[in-house]
Amino acid sequence: MTTEQAYAEVERLTRKRARNFAYGIMVLPREKRRAISAIYAFARCVDDVADGADLPPDQKREQLEQLRDGLASPGDDAMSVALADARSRFPIPDGALQALVDGGLQDLDQTRTQILRNCAATARRWQAPSASRVLPSTAPTTSSGPRRSGSHCS
Repeated sequence: MTTEQAYAEVERLTRKRARNFAYGIMVLPREKRRAISAIYAFARCVDDVADGADLPPDQKREQLEQLRDGLASPGDDAMSVALADARSRFPIPDGALQALVDGGLQDLDQTRTQILRNCAATARRWQAPSASRVLPSTAPTTSSGPRRSGSHCS
């Protein structure tokens, strides 16, 4: 796979899976936009393995570790080729990419109960009166105070 083909694929993935994000990065110069799409493709892949794949946790862990290993010796798939090229052009911190994998591994270690507790805690923080002070000009309000539409936990 050529570098051009790899970038075309990760940009296509970004437009398909993160439409608003893709619109937001359109204002960047082409090379930066392509690099960010490669980073997004890596993050999406980590998240898909950790949260989405119908695999036992041990197999998910193995796939996440393969993604980590691929940072040092990239494969020939679109995401790997584009990310390797982006890393050669821009100072993308290895630690930041490693942290994405660490987060995926951490998700595997949490039980469903822990995840629900974390989600509930996040929802409570957003429903606290202080939330209306943090975002007074952008938080929609009703006559009874800030709109409480719930939390987006993912």
